[in-house]
Amino acid sequence: MVCMRSGAFNVLDKPIRFINIEFDGVCTILFSYLLLGEPQIGMRVVPVFKRANPTYTILDLSWVPAGTTAEALPEGYYF
Repeated sequence: MVCMRSGAFNVLDKPIRFINIEFDGVCTILFSYLLLGEPQIGMRVVPVFKRANPTYTILDLSWVPAGTTAEALPEGYYF
C-alpha cells in the first residue's frame, strides 16, 4: 500500500510504501515500510537499520529490495 498523506504525527517521508513481511516457518506477518523502490507482491527484501540519529523505535527498521547495494542506501542507513 502506498500512502501519499498521513496523520499529523507521522515522521516518515511521503509517499510511505507500507509492506507486509512474511518469514518462512513463522505464522506472524510484520507490517513495515519499504525504504527504496516500489513494492511488488512476492518481492524479496532485506532489512536496513537507521543508525544515524536513531529513534530507538520500530521506525529504525525498514526494508529495501534484495540486491540493493550499500552505496544506494540513504545516508544514515546500514545493512
